[in-house]
Amino acid sequence: EDCKSVTADADADVSDDEGADAPGLEGASEVAPARARCEEDEVLYVAARRELEVLRGTLPQWGLDGLQNIWVLKPAGKSRGRGIQLSARLEKIQDIGVGRGAEARWIAQKYMENPLIVSGKKFDIRQWVLVTRWNPLAAWFYQDSYLRFSFADYDPRKLANKYSHLTNNSISKHAE
Repeated sequence: EDCKSVTADADADVSDDEGADAPGLEGASEVAPARARCEEDEVLYVAARRELEVLRGTLPQWGLDGLQNIWVLKPAGKSRGRGIQLSARLEKIQDIGVGRGAEARWIAQKYMENPLIVSGKKFDIRQWVLVTRWNPLAAWFYQDSYLRFSFADYDPRKLANKYSHLTNNSISKHAE
């Protein structure tokens, strides 16, 4: 039983010894320990939420990571979106890295599971920046930028649909 149903059904404060034989209080001895577990769970839940809020404040990309642990796997020697795969399965990610020569070189990048969405389509912003000095920082932004949209509606449950997840222009132009 969940904590809400145990608490709702147990209005009487009955100990293990009281009420075991009283009419209408069958099972009362089981309610008290269940209520204690629920109160302990509530304390742990509140403590866990508090810790998550602390983490949220220290991790700038907290909202982007998501809960599925999805990774983008890109072949190092290719461009224009060729060979890109998405996976949340560790076995698949490790299997992709097995091989010889250039085919064994892959880039693994954490996938943004909560991407920017417009009209159901995932998009990104392509912006060019030239950094000419680190300390003190000097950077030049090219005034023009553009948005790249996925061809298909974004669906985080369908990792095999590259038209839903990739915004690369070379991928989108081949979509039907």
